[in-house]
Amino acid sequence: MLVALAVAVPVLWLGSAIAYESWHTYTHRFRLIIEVDDHGVSKSASSVIQVTVVEKSNWVPQTGGVYRFVRGEAVFLDLGDGRNVIALLGLGPTGERDIDNLAALAFGRDRPFWQREAPSWRGRVGLPLIPTLVTFTDLNDPKSARVLRPSDFESVFGPGVRFKSAEIEMVPSGIWPFGTIGWPRLLAGEPVTRGIEAKLPWWNGPFPWLKSVGAGVYVDTRQTGLKWHKGHFKRGD
Repeated sequence: MLVALAVAVPVLWLGSAIAYESWHTYTHRFRLIIEVDDHGVSKSASSVIQVTVVEKSNWVPQTGGVYRFVRGEAVFLDLGDGRNVIALLGLGPTGERDIDNLAALAFGRDRPFWQREAPSWRGRVGLPLIPTLVTFTDLNDPKSARVLRPSDFESVFGPGVRFKSAEIEMVPSGIWPFGTIGWPRLLAGEPVTRGIEAKLPWWNGPFPWLKSVGAGVYVDTRQTGLKWHKGHFKRGD
């Protein structure tokens, strides 16, 4: 009897934590849209991104209050003539901040437990904080990336090219489990964007700034500036 209790109590304890986290999982999707004025012609591109927030149980030892998972891709805007603008899955001068709370920032609701409300948000709004923008002067060369500020567009692309806007639009995330498997469309919600690697010839490397230190371990030798990685361009399966 004592042995059975010794086994059952921790199993129930852990099981209750798993059940709590399953019940307190919140998913929302949004379309990230960027728009550029190219000599009077408006050009735009977008990407559907999913954010899942799991509230951790507080009776199982672990750090932090939530897990946050991002699925989706950066926005790739082809301006033509070898020119491109990419809105990364990151914020700040070098993409150092995550975009997992981007919808909350956009709707002015970045407060405790915002994730519980996010699945019900609707509409399209401008972003108060623009994702990190970059351009590759040569898409075959991963070293040619540079950060773009909205005020940089004419100096980089020439007179007549200017950044217009960055917005997000809330889209249906689907009903579980159909939103995860992506079928049927009626129940799966707006599909998360995929395929950016086909637009980036450097995707499979090599990456000259990575130095091998043995045992399959590599060290990033870049000292300053934009230290981007693939997670800035694509997340999730």
